[in-house]
Amino acid sequence: MDAFAELMREGARAGMTPLRPLAMQESRLGEATVMEVITADGIITCVRHGLDAGEEEAVLFLGGALGGLSGPAHGLYDRVARRTGGVRLHYRKPGRMDDCLMDVLLVHHLLARRGVARVALVGHSFGGAVAIAAGVLLGPATAGVVALSTQVPGTEHVDKLAGTPLLLIHGDADGVLPDLCSRNVHERAGEPKELVILPGEGHLLDGATDTLIERVTSFVASAWAGG
Repeated sequence: MDAFAELMREGARAGMTPLRPLAMQESRLGEATVMEVITADGIITCVRHGLDAGEEEAVLFLGGALGGLSGPAHGLYDRVARRTGGVRLHYRKPGRMDDCLMDVLLVHHLLARRGVARVALVGHSFGGAVAIAAGVLLGPATAGVVALSTQVPGTEHVDKLAGTPLLLIHGDADGVLPDLCSRNVHERAGEPKELVILPGEGHLLDGATDTLIERVTSFVASAWAGG
């Protein structure tokens, strides 16, 4: 049973509404594709870069507590996705951890049906915790996790990522979530792991766009090679 099906089973036991894809609509947006995954409990909106030719690897880009598709650092997700391929995801119910996890696992489930076998997860703020939790739930399908300016709630099982590369990046001038958050996650995580503290950077890492593009792109390439 895959991670999505297992979470659905556990959710049903807890009285949660089952999340099933009723339909999926796609339309072109320049070189990308807009994907709308329609469920009885809302629509997951995604922008897919590549993955048209049966690629076996993809990156999932996850927003913060308000959702969104752009990520931090002046549209980091779009810039990196153009290089690595993958899917930028906007949740049905931003800020609700269980629902957002279901969204990620459902999108992964649909990608797996297209032949995607392994994913890297990139998340910012609340999305950093979603990326870590989803990485744990996806198990061997997770090639690596990047958490940018992450929160701590939702990372309780980060130790279970041991053996999967984890990159944590945080600004030391973050006025929303202090860099202590990433330090806490890093301390509890198993190897391989890396913590990068960026001097003078705030929560959105606005002054580190070029650094982040290089760091995240290199991390993803290394994750694929390590598989």
